[in-house]
Amino acid sequence: MQVEGRVDAFCLPVCLICDRVIFGCETVHKVDKEAVMATKSKFSIDEYNSFYDMELHAELIKQYEVKGLEGLLLSPRATKTTDASTGDVHYSTCFNCYNSMKNKRSTNPPKHAISNGFAIGQ
Repeated sequence: MQVEGRVDAFCLPVCLICDRVIFGCETVHKVDKEAVMATKSKFSIDEYNSFYDMELHAELIKQYEVKGLEGLLLSPRATKTTDASTGDVHYSTCFNCYNSMKNKRSTNPPKHAISNGFAIGQ
C-alpha cells in the first residue's frame, strides 16, 4: 500500500482489529469509523475488563488507542487511508476480522482480536 501523502513510499497493511500484518495474497478489507462503532461492544475496554474480571493498566490502554476511536482496543499501527474527494477515513482489516465484524449474530470479538485477550503488556 502506498503511504498517504508520499508517492515514493509503500508500507504493508496492518489490521485495525488484530494488529497483524496483512501480507501475501490475503485480501485487505476497508472499514470506516461508523462500521467499527456499530460493533464497538466487541472491542470495548469496558467489555474486556468485565469479561476478564480485571482492570487494564492505563499505559496498556494507550498502546491500543486509535484517535477518534477511543475506548476501544484497536491497533494504532493500522493502515489508514483517506478518500481525497470525500475526506472519508478507512482502516485496513484482514479477512478473518472483517468477516467476524460483519457477523451480526455474534457478540464475541474476532478470534485474534486485541480485545480477545491479545492485549500484550501489563
